[in-house]
Amino acid sequence: MKKFLIQLSKYFLIIALIANLLSLISNFLLKRSSIFKASFLVNNFDPEQAFDYFIIGSSRGLTSIGSEEIDQKLTTRGINLSQDDTGLPSQLLMAKHFFESGFRASYCILVLDEPDFEHSSMQINDNDYRMAPYLQRDYIYDYFRERERGIIRPYTLGKYVPAVLYSYYNTELFIPSLFTLFRPTYRHRFDQYGNYTYPDSQLNPENESLKFIQVQKKISNTLLYEFEEYLRTRGCQLILYVAPYENRELIIQQEVKAPLINHSSTLLENSYFYDPIHLNEKGKLEASSLLAKELQPLFQK
Repeated sequence: MKKFLIQLSKYFLIIALIANLLSLISNFLLKRSSIFKASFLVNNFDPEQAFDYFIIGSSRGLTSIGSEEIDQKLTTRGINLSQDDTGLPSQLLMAKHFFESGFRASYCILVLDEPDFEHSSMQINDNDYRMAPYLQRDYIYDYFRERERGIIRPYTLGKYVPAVLYSYYNTELFIPSLFTLFRPTYRHRFDQYGNYTYPDSQLNPENESLKFIQVQKKISNTLLYEFEEYLRTRGCQLILYVAPYENRELIIQQEVKAPLINHSSTLLENSYFYDPIHLNEKGKLEASSLLAKELQPLFQK
């Protein structure tokens, strides 16, 4: 029996070592690739060349603003670091990743969504795993450690035992890492500027004028104060932007001091919308043009 247990322990140790080795290789492949925004930023841009601004948000930030269009109109240099299925805590984490990776910018355009106006969930967002390749960095690890719940905590354990994380998120991390082995420059649903565009389809094929419902809202999320203060320490000014909705006009009472650009009801026809909260290509071009006009005087201050 003793020999059996010793032999079993040896097999277990060998399997654990192989699993951790494969996980470390996967992590290395993801970090050197461009598949996710965190590594795309680090591997494709020079920290010595400062940005004028960077954009952060959820899928609405990803698909409502084209940094390329803004740069053409204002002769600026920007990048879109928005990621789908993320909330304000994840977006603050991305801002920290931007600066902690050595990059600089004068402005951060935060595309703020209604769910984050007054408070934010402390839960880990669906696509936060895309930051996992940088789990060894303290600010990344602290984010997951503070939010992870349950008996099995793959992010918390993953810093020390990578196999736990890469086994748990095998579809999200391990399989993409194998893909990057052959295509390290592949970008997952964003272009060389970090933007993504929905096609020019729409919910209603008829080109109709929209009827807006007015909604009273207050921007009072305490996390925004932390966001603003962090940016201030980095010499960066926060600009809040509310992207267009198909049928909602947000009347906003603002408690945060940051400049607010409220374009919730600026696009008046349904032909600009892919769905009620996302713009199509036509809408994105128009929204980016309108935003550029608002940004010009702010950038000149």
